[in-house]
Amino acid sequence: MTTVYPSEFLTQEEFYLVSPQKYYLPNDIHLELIKNYPMIMMTKDYMCRQLVEEETKKLNKRIVPSIEVSSLDILYNMVRNGLGLAVVSDTFLNTRDLTGVGVSTIRDLQIHRDIYMYHRSEFANNSAGQRFYTMVLNELKKLKIITKD
Repeated sequence: MTTVYPSEFLTQEEFYLVSPQKYYLPNDIHLELIKNYPMIMMTKDYMCRQLVEEETKKLNKRIVPSIEVSSLDILYNMVRNGLGLAVVSDTFLNTRDLTGVGVSTIRDLQIHRDIYMYHRSEFANNSAGQRFYTMVLNELKKLKIITKD
């Protein structure tokens, strides 16, 4: 039996193509152009990779990685050092220094992921726990992590 916990929708995360600036890619790029560059992707067990593959499959396209890694930090450093392109979330990009990196939307792909915060029902029924939960939600709104009112 699967337990379902109460949740709060936080935001919808978007995904972008990152590239070394030496490639001079446009801010808005077609999927066909990406095939001309080496692609660095996370291994198949990562959600980002799965989302990319689902979306490209809908278009009867396929992105074949030149390199697969299991660390976002390594992936990003490889891109910064000119080894290829990668698709990453805006949440990840917001934590990185983008010096030397180009960020583009992929016109053909609409990759989004809903982000939720879950909590156990025992936590919600506890007054101190509920105050903490409410405080976290308010802080996430101040930080603009939660994008709805």
